[in-house]
Amino acid sequence: MSNNYNMMNRFMRMRYQDSGRSHQMDSRLGQKSRSRRNTWAAWLLTLLSFLVYMAVSDWTGRGQVIAHRAGQTNVVAWLTVLEIIATVLFALGIFVVEYAFLVRPWRWSAQHDALTSLLNQGAFWATAQNLWHRYRDKTSVTIMIADVDHFKSINDEYGHLQGDQVLMHIGHVLGQPGSSTAVVGRIGGEEFAALWVGSPSNDVYRTAEYWSGQIQSIECPEGISHVTISVGIATAHPSAVETLQSLESLARHADKALYRAKTNGRNRIETIQC
Repeated sequence: MSNNYNMMNRFMRMRYQDSGRSHQMDSRLGQKSRSRRNTWAAWLLTLLSFLVYMAVSDWTGRGQVIAHRAGQTNVVAWLTVLEIIATVLFALGIFVVEYAFLVRPWRWSAQHDALTSLLNQGAFWATAQNLWHRYRDKTSVTIMIADVDHFKSINDEYGHLQGDQVLMHIGHVLGQPGSSTAVVGRIGGEEFAALWVGSPSNDVYRTAEYWSGQIQSIECPEGISHVTISVGIATAHPSAVETLQSLESLARHADKALYRAKTNGRNRIETIQC
């Protein structure tokens, strides 16, 4: 288990670099399929704006010639304005396509872990810090830190490719839509974290139990019998705002709970109320 006591400073300075193995690209298929519809919509918008631009340009061009010959200067001016509007719409369509193809995928990749498709450590802690500052004195804030049990042994015995498959399965469990209201991220090699705002402690505990059970029942890579996680949960209540003033302090409590889960036999959940 890595040392989490200084993780906030470490995570905000660094971004975890995953290996470049080709099979990791499969984890991005879900995101690509979600953005494909937006890309087609952007293309259709561009095509429509182009057709409108061509039609308006041809019509206004002919209209300007006729109006100019007839001495109707007001009509010429309005047709010019209409042509400018069509040009702006066409340019807007090009911008939307560029955003769909370049900016949006880049932004997603910059904020998500390439292996699990969860938030990466930088994006997770930035989001967590924002929620902490917004809600710390108004409601409870809970953080969970989970660590895959005996993960080093999995890597050593079965290889890193199999270990990566395990992490991908865990990321799928934690990232299931609707399974929780938490913000979830991968914060280290085999470490994951989740943050809740305003959720009752019992609900958080049940969610952790559900995740743990789902992870134990995943179809493991060949040779690995089953996978378990140890979980530490810490909750900060508004009444403790004076004694617990930073997210880093709350994360340290969650790390202490995780260490207790490890020393008490692993594959368990430990909690601390602050």
